[in-house]
Amino acid sequence: MHFGNDSILGKAMGIIPSIKFELLKINKVYFDFQIGFGAAYLNKKYDKISNPLNNAIGSHWNNITQFAVAMERQVYKDCHITVGAHFTHFSNARTASPNAGINTTGLTFGIIQKLCEKKENSAEDFVKDSTTMKRRWGGDFLGGWGISEYSFTGGSKYSTFFINSGVSYAFSPFIKLILGLEYEYNQSVYQFYYQDFIPAEEAKQKATKIASYLAGDLVFGRVVFRAQTGFYLPYPELREKTTPYYIKLNINVYPFPNHWKVRPYVGILLKSHVEIAQYMGLVSGVSF
Repeated sequence: MHFGNDSILGKAMGIIPSIKFELLKINKVYFDFQIGFGAAYLNKKYDKISNPLNNAIGSHWNNITQFAVAMERQVYKDCHITVGAHFTHFSNARTASPNAGINTTGLTFGIIQKLCEKKENSAEDFVKDSTTMKRRWGGDFLGGWGISEYSFTGGSKYSTFFINSGVSYAFSPFIKLILGLEYEYNQSVYQFYYQDFIPAEEAKQKATKIASYLAGDLVFGRVVFRAQTGFYLPYPELREKTTPYYIKLNINVYPFPNHWKVRPYVGILLKSHVEIAQYMGLVSGVSF
C-alpha cells in the first residue's frame, strides 16, 4: 500500500488473512462483507533525527485490521470479478510510540480464480461437531497479558494483566454472545502517576480498572473471531479518567475437538479507547 507521501509515511507491504461472508445473492451477483487481521512492514517510521514529522507510526512492523464490502460476479466457470470498498487500519498497538496509527479508505478491484470448490457441509454435520445446539448456556474465563510502551518515544515497556469471567449464550454453532466482568491492572498507568509524586496506593487504584463487557464470537471451526466492548464501572474510587468504554478484537484458537464440553483456547488481541490503542495482548482461556 502506498500512503501518498514517500518521504514521511512511505509504503507498507503485508498480508491479511480474511474471512468473507455472503450477505446477499442475486442471480450470479454476490454481495459480500469481509474482515481480516494481519501484519505489515512499513518502510518509514518516526525518527527524531531523520523522520521527525512522522507522528503516526513508531515501528516498522504493524498490525493490519481491514473491513471491506464487495460485489462479486461470476464471469466464466470458477472465475469471478469483484469491486468494492475498504477501510484499513495500521497500528502497532502502542508497543512503540508514537502510535496514532494510519487509516486508509479506498476502492478495490480484483479477479478471483477459485481452484477447487469445497463441498458444503450439511446442517447435520455442523451439529455433530458442536455442543452449542444442545447446550446453549455456558461460561467463559480467560486471563491475559498485554504490553505497551510508555507515553514518550523510546520509553520503557510495561505490562498489563487482566482477567475476564462471563456467561455465554450460543444462538447457533457459529454465533455466541458473552456477558461478564473484567479486572485489569496497568503498570504503565501506575508508573505515570507514581513518578508524578502520587502515593503508591493511590497510583495502584488509578492503574486498576473494573468493567462490565459484552463480547460476540464468530465461530469458524477451531478459529474464533471475538469483538468485545467494555464499560468501566465506578470502582475503585480513585480510578483513572478515560473514555467510559473500550474495544477489543481477538483471534482465539481452540486446539482440541469441538465436541469437548470444556474447551481451552489461546489467542491474541488488540485493545483501544476509541481510536487510541492501549496495548497488544496474549490470552489463554477456557469455554464451558
